[in-house]
Amino acid sequence: MADRGRTSSAKKRVTAAHAKTSGILEDWLERFDFRSAAWDSGRSQRNSHSEMDVFLMIRRHKTTIFTDAKESTTVYELKRIVEGILKRAPEDQRLYKDDMLLEDSKTLGDCGFTNQTARPQAPATVGLAFRINDDAFEPLRIEPFSSPPELPDVMKPQDSGSTANEQAVQ
Repeated sequence: MADRGRTSSAKKRVTAAHAKTSGILEDWLERFDFRSAAWDSGRSQRNSHSEMDVFLMIRRHKTTIFTDAKESTTVYELKRIVEGILKRAPEDQRLYKDDMLLEDSKTLGDCGFTNQTARPQAPATVGLAFRINDDAFEPLRIEPFSSPPELPDVMKPQDSGSTANEQAVQ
């Protein structure tokens, strides 16, 4: 009889644990956005289609920062992202697109950075220059990326003419 009592209380504990777990699972399923396969922490505006991600490569000298932001992000907010990485205040930074100085109050979308021009596989380049003294900034300078070494002969593509296999068949 004692075994039956233990089994019954064990079943109750399992049932209670299952009910608690299924509640957690239901909550998780409500918060998970299966369309974008992303966790929604309650901020549904992040998944809004009106705000598209832009992917940027912020470059200064030999330094390159890869980041993403929304088209609605201001240039000043982008400077705050740079500040978090390079520890230079936004007031000591200038950001450029194609040698044109970007205004702090404009959004990235206003500056021409869209989900079509700044894609993950081809991020847009943003130039960065720092203040060198109270009234002057350094000139914008971006070092070109190094070129890869030449491929060894065995890795080079073969001549587009007939191959050894084609010659053997003839």
